[in-house]
Amino acid sequence: MFPSFAPIAYMAVIGLSIGALVYLVGTTREAWASTENAIGMILLALAFLAHGILITGASTFGPTPVLKGEVFGADCGLMEPRPCDFIDVSTGRGYLVHARTPEHFYFDTFHRGDKQVTVQVSIWDAQIHWIRTENTSPPTTIGHPTSVNYFAVIEVVAGLVLLYLAFLVRREAKRRGITRESDPFVLLRTLEQDPRRH
Repeated sequence: MFPSFAPIAYMAVIGLSIGALVYLVGTTREAWASTENAIGMILLALAFLAHGILITGASTFGPTPVLKGEVFGADCGLMEPRPCDFIDVSTGRGYLVHARTPEHFYFDTFHRGDKQVTVQVSIWDAQIHWIRTENTSPPTTIGHPTSVNYFAVIEVVAGLVLLYLAFLVRREAKRRGITRESDPFVLLRTLEQDPRRH
């Protein structure tokens, strides 16, 4: 089976985002240039990079080989003409189970005689971008070749900018000798605080 980094990347993004909030919540103007704020910005930058590269941009930054394979299963509706949205494909480099197809197709497309297909697969998220059958004349093609995901590129650029800003904040904090006491529970106390007391 193709190893999918998407579940791990999602968990990493959530953890990094929570860590960034822990460090950044409670920052004041006077203490913006602190080591703790720099750490929070680094965590936020890593969250942007992980999401942009491994999730949104899996097909932009990761390998997307074109492979020969064979269909050995599909998840289709029960009523005719039995539309399908998921497919199981075996290739020379591994197999995909319950992979979402780029467009929906009909059961007979891949269950009529020869089940050999050609697919373009995004390895990092185990997604099919296009698939062509070999059992029809002319061959039936579903989907489109991969293209650059510009939103993923924007996320990566934003992450790199945050890393640079974190470096500047850390350098300024070191120059000023400013430190801020880090309290991992400041966010919880802020949320639990009753505004009627003020």
